[in-house]
Amino acid sequence: MSRFFNSKKKFSLENVTKLCDEIERLEGTVKQRPGPMVEALRELAEVVVWGDKNCEEVFDVFLERQLMNAFAELILGDEFPSEVKVQVIQCVTIMMQNLTRQQSIYFILSNNHINNIIKYDFDKNDDELMSNVVSFFKSLSLRLNNDTVQFFLTGNFPLYAKAVDLLDHDDRMIRTAARQIAMNII
Repeated sequence: MSRFFNSKKKFSLENVTKLCDEIERLEGTVKQRPGPMVEALRELAEVVVWGDKNCEEVFDVFLERQLMNAFAELILGDEFPSEVKVQVIQCVTIMMQNLTRQQSIYFILSNNHINNIIKYDFDKNDDELMSNVVSFFKSLSLRLNNDTVQFFLTGNFPLYAKAVDLLDHDDRMIRTAARQIAMNII
């Protein structure tokens, strides 16, 4: 059981605040000990999705603390270990698949954090990371509609460009997923 669950209710405003504090505190030590960061990120995703459906204030704390910026920094920073990048990608994927309020989705997609993550040059030889990245791209492509496409129209439409780039990946499953992503976009 998570140490964050001890005396506080897991799905609460207090817990999301503690998780945000924990993630900020751990950023400096994640290279040596990624485990606590991975666990805090995992739990935060659960709480944020719950907050979207049950308590707007929980989601508001996530936004106020600028956690999407922290997520982008954890992905874009070459010094951060792969397991942390995998967990961040999983968190954002879970949120994109489960957020129900249109306003929440817009906040996640705004400020170009998602496009910056999409544009990142992921290690194509890291199978676990790439399978999560492709799942993330697929979840984004499934959220595309007349209202959300505006968030992806920067430069050369990074989501589509990455899908096309993955069409020649060594892994057949990744190539298949890249075709699906490209077709969803078209």
